[in-house]
Amino acid sequence: MRGALVIAFVLLSACNREPDFSERYDAASKKIGASAGRIDAELEKRAKQAGETANPDDLEPAKRQDDGSRPPNGP
Repeated sequence: MRGALVIAFVLLSACNREPDFSERYDAASKKIGASAGRIDAELEKRAKQAGETANPDDLEPAKRQDDGSRPPNGP
């Protein structure tokens, strides 16, 4: 009987509980934040190498100037 209790105790102590939503959310948030920081640093480094200044406010893509020499839906 004691052996069964010891075995049951060992098995139960080896089991870990699953992390709850808050713990999973915090872990994912930290991972995403770290990844975003690495991406931002890499983009800034590449912008400096290209001789440009990184401006996070300028997120609009370059607007194409249409000189009217081509039809709008053609080649």
